[in-house]
Amino acid sequence: MDGRGALRGDRYQRYVVRRLKNHIPGKFKERQVLPCPVPQDRSLHPAFMELQRELLALVSPRLKQAFRRKEYSEVLSLIALLKRSVSTVNACKLTLERVSARRQELLTERSEEQQVRKQRINTLREYQRKLERFGTLSFEEEQEKGLLEVEDVARQLLTIQKEVKSGSSAIRQISGHVDALDNLIVLAEAAANHDPKLQQICGEVEGIRSQHSDASILIFTEYTDSQEVVVRALRQAGMGEVLMMSGDNSEKERREMTDRFQNQSRLILVSTDTAAEGLNLQQRCHHLIHLELPFNPNRLEQRNGRIDRFGQEYDPIVRYLYLRGTFEERILLRLIAKYERQRQRLTFVPNTLGLTASTDTSTERLLKGLMEEDDHLFNDDGQAFDFTSVDENEGTDEATRELLEEIDRSLKGFEQAARTHAWLGEAGLNAQSQLLTEANQAHDLGGRVNCVDLASFVQNAVFMDGGDIRSIDEVFEIHLPPAWSYGAR
Repeated sequence: MDGRGALRGDRYQRYVVRRLKNHIPGKFKERQVLPCPVPQDRSLHPAFMELQRELLALVSPRLKQAFRRKEYSEVLSLIALLKRSVSTVNACKLTLERVSARRQELLTERSEEQQVRKQRINTLREYQRKLERFGTLSFEEEQEKGLLEVEDVARQLLTIQKEVKSGSSAIRQISGHVDALDNLIVLAEAAANHDPKLQQICGEVEGIRSQHSDASILIFTEYTDSQEVVVRALRQAGMGEVLMMSGDNSEKERREMTDRFQNQSRLILVSTDTAAEGLNLQQRCHHLIHLELPFNPNRLEQRNGRIDRFGQEYDPIVRYLYLRGTFEERILLRLIAKYERQRQRLTFVPNTLGLTASTDTSTERLLKGLMEEDDHLFNDDGQAFDFTSVDENEGTDEATRELLEEIDRSLKGFEQAARTHAWLGEAGLNAQSQLLTEANQAHDLGGRVNCVDLASFVQNAVFMDGGDIRSIDEVFEIHLPPAWSYGAR
């Protein structure tokens, strides 16, 4: 600042002043986290369970082949297909139908050039990097990502068919599964009316309303295909008025729905990540349900922040739905448990915490955890994992344990950085209540002291701690003491 107290140029931009929730006692409520297992019953969900098995029979051989050949980026679309399959049956079915239709079209088209395929893979990876960094994509990017994934799966199946016809022995084991694509669609159609995720979410809403009859509820999903069927299920179950917000809505429509949700009770809003980014929805809502678990918890925090924010009058209650006996429980739920535990300790979590697919190394770890899913599917040891476990790694298979240990190493690295740079640790962003109390006491004491020469006070304080002050043409340049800079450069 200059002698008149005005900012000088852009020098201030090198510094960051940030306050976290725990720095403002009494203004933020305590988040409650509830993991909600979604069970499957052979007598109630036979088609759904068969769909999951047959889908893995189609995908797992290709995942294992890619792992052996180190072709990690080649199966990003298949990983995405698996992810959709644990969201809702509808999301899986529509994707399979698009893949089947596109495969039929490709039969009459020219072979794809290698450069075109490389460009598609690179684009998918770039979208993955953006998701990992920001937690969301634009509506147009989400649409393009879905189309690219469909295109890639269809072309992989077509390539397998051609290799089978040419007599490639390495691929024969997969050949029977390629022809099963139509059967998968038939199974999905049969399972659609008995989707355990839809049954569970209706049960969760009913349970909330039994305790708070006027409660408004926010539901998030990654996929518009799942969003549509969730809205339909809730309306058919008589759960009251249900709003649907996606990136396909105009700005005017989103503004009107947001205004209603902020000012009316007993509403349900089913939203995608793109639509609700940046919205304040805490005025009349403290219940949030995640339909599925993402690979990167950064996406979860974007969602949770819609109701867990300043102005919330009640403890926000966050429910994580996950399919028992699938990789949602075996891998993703344990990742979320680590995320929540770290959030409570550090009050915030680096966006590097998560399972990524944007580099070969990270995709290799993720692929190793997923490619054995057919061996673990619906294996029920009778005890659901919960967030009270001391060690999220305990009781896992080798591949999952390696994945989670890699997350642990990332967290330890971040904690080490917090100890090395005071601005990240207990003296800065994570200042504890004792330090805050001392600061408040000093502030009160200062208010009772008579007026002082502020310039002299600052000058003496800077010099005493090893800093320096230079005056040039009535402009003061302050060189902060090292203990004051907290890692700023």
